[in-house]
Amino acid sequence: MNKYFVMAGLTLHDGLLYLQSATPVQSIEIYTVAGQRVLSQTVAGQTVAVDRLNAGIYIVKVKTTEGEKAVKVVK
Repeated sequence: MNKYFVMAGLTLHDGLLYLQSATPVQSIEIYTVAGQRVLSQTVAGQTVAVDRLNAGIYIVKVKTTEGEKAVKVVK
């Protein structure tokens, strides 16, 4: 992993997860805090629809061209 890997953050708004990264995002996986994967997809833009997920706490694993990072989000 590149030591300059930057993941600026994730924002949830109106059923969309907005990805902010200095490097291109390739894919994301979303897990419940119990470890169950509830979403896995490649990313073509900077948003992912998460409106079908229930309210709760999730771990979002973001994979970019420079590496991976897991971020906790609350929906």
